[in-house]
Formats: sequence, structure tokens, C-alpha cells
Amino acid sequence: MLEQGKARTVAVVGGGWSTNVGNGFYNLGTLHVLKTIFPNDRIFLFSDQEANWDYRRHQTPKNSIRLLDHITPDYLVLHGCFLSSSFPGMWNPTFQRLKEKGTKVLFISAGLTHYTDFEVEVCRNYLRRNPPYLFLSRDAVTYSKFNDLVEFSYNGIDTAFFVSEAFPPVEMDFPPYVILNFDKLPEPVLSIENGRGRDHGSAQAAVATLERRMEFEHADTRWSLEFPLVRYKLSNSLGKFYKYFEAALLPERNAKTKVGPFTIIRTDHQSNPWFVRKMYRAPNSFAWDLPEPYLALYANTALTLSDRVHACVASLAYGRPAMLFSRSPRSLILDRVGAKDIKHKPLSVSGDQLQFEKEKMMDFLQHIPL
Repeated sequence: MLEQGKARTVAVVGGGWSTNVGNGFYNLGTLHVLKTIFPNDRIFLFSDQEANWDYRRHQTPKNSIRLLDHITPDYLVLHGCFLSSSFPGMWNPTFQRLKEKGTKVLFISAGLTHYTDFEVEVCRNYLRRNPPYLFLSRDAVTYSKFNDLVEFSYNGIDTAFFVSEAFPPVEMDFPPYVILNFDKLPEPVLSIENGRGRDHGSAQAAVATLERRMEFEHADTRWSLEFPLVRYKLSNSLGKFYKYFEAALLPERNAKTKVGPFTIIRTDHQSNPWFVRKMYRAPNSFAWDLPEPYLALYANTALTLSDRVHACVASLAYGRPAMLFSRSPRSLILDRVGAKDIKHKPLSVSGDQLQFEKEKMMDFLQHIPL
């Protein structure tokens, strides 16, 4: 059990909300978990390494003061998809200074970045020599690659699934709505028909083969999605820069405001760099640099369709159905809670199963010597 005594300090590495507000979902979830584990201690969110602003090289800026090297918490918590090939070079100076100060490093809800063999080898070589005190994964693959290196390890879940406890949703007076969250792919044209129809394909197949049209069944209704093929091919070529290219150079399109009985709401998870034509290109759009308003939307949606993993995580956490359009291996965090087929059809997660996984992880944390 936890030792009794003077209040301790627990620094949680986080941020990056403006470039991907989904980071805020698991930041809030982790803070909630830690406040439960350390009820009488000081828990605070602190900056990540500045190197994470440089998406290409992940190198610390030349003139950075490396703020993390100058704090002395009792515990430093890393979470998210931080286990990358650049992880050792980015973190070793900080870890060595913290080690000298007696700080314990905790990995909670840890995941790989690209899930390559090279990435695993680099991180294993480093962690073999510098293991954290605690290792909780957020998916089974990450756990299998590192659990043997750490005395206290557990095959955990993404802490973003705790957002429903961290942020009870506020009431809003929107009519029934669905959310389209496409930050990387072009938004598909959506239509629905009453009555069941034949399943003509899966989102997995559509993303992989650039099919222009797909259909699926949800709530006794046939839903059809039609992707703009040229834009789809461009998005696969340009990656995350596609949306800026589309907003700047491609003509405006006549986006729907409703589909069947549902209003369409569009969320954008990247408000930095600020570009109004990207974020508010279509009606009923929302973008901000705080996670809570997004959570309020995902908590009440009738369905979320997204190419962002954490848009789906947030929806599932509040008991709402979601469907993911992505080839990212980070979607393994959804497999971990029984949502393996989320790329093939909309689904919800069993509330009992999710609660069971949460309680098991919390029980593990409450019985280790922290």
C-alpha cells in the first residue's frame, strides 16, 4: 500500500493540446488516475520536452533551457506514445539529472510511436540500462515488448478512457447530432437510409485501397460514405499537411448540415497553426485549444466518424458509438478494450468491460509500493 507521510510532488509531462487536442484527453485522464492514487499529494501538469515540437527531427532546440532538468519532483510521469527511436536522446540528460535527485520515473499509459522493430530495439536497449520504476502500457503490443525490463509492470489501458470521470459532461441544447472529425483525410459525403442493406465493404478496406464509396449498417440503418477520390489520393501523398493544402488551394465545397434526422458537427483537433479557412471551412465546425469542450461534444454524440484515434476513444469512454478511419498502429489502444472491429463498423464498448479494465488497473496501482 502507499506509504504515509509528508506530501509528495508528482509532475505529469503533458501539453501539445493546440497541435493535437487528443493529447489533452489522456492528460486529463492521467491526472484523474494520479489524484486517486496520490490523494494527499501535489499532482501537477508540466511541459514536455521542447524537442517534441519538432515533428521531423525531435531534437532539443539549440537555445532551450531544458526546463524539465531543473525541477525536483518525487515522481515524474510520462504517458502517451513517447517510446520512439528518438526517445533515448531526447530524455537521457533529464533522466540522469532526476536520478541524481532521487526522482522516480513512472510510465503510465505508455505506447510506442510507430511500432517498428527498430524503434523497439532502440527503446529496449535504453530501458534495459535505465528502467522506469513503474511501467503501465496502453496496449498489449507495447506491454509485450517491455514488461520484462521493469519490476512493476502491467498491461494497462489508455488513460483517456478515464475522461468520463475526469470531466462529467455539461448539458447542451443541440438537436441529435453526429460528429465528423477528419483532420487528415478529406471529409466523406455522408447519407443514410432506413432499412437494412448489404455491407459493401469496410473502412479498413476503404482506407487501404482508396475505394470511393463504402456502406455499413448501424442502428438498423444503412449509412453510405463517399470519398472525393482526388482529394483522398492527395491526402495520402501529403499526410497531415493535406488539410492546409486543401483549404488554401482547392475550391470550397457544399458541405451538408444534416444527414437524415441528425445535425452534422465537425471538430478539428489541430488549432495550431491557426488557419481559419481550414478549421471553419464547413458549417457547424468547432476548434479550440482546450480539451473539455471537445469532450462535451463527444459525450453526447449519436455517432463519431473520425480519422483520429482519440476522437473515438473519447466517444467510447462516454458510452457513445464511433468508427475509425485510420491505418495508425496507435489504434491498438482500442483493441485493448474490445474495440478491434472499430475500423470495420461503428461500435460501442461494453460499459461493464471498460469499468472492469479501469478497476483492475487502479487496483494494481494502489497495491504497489509508491
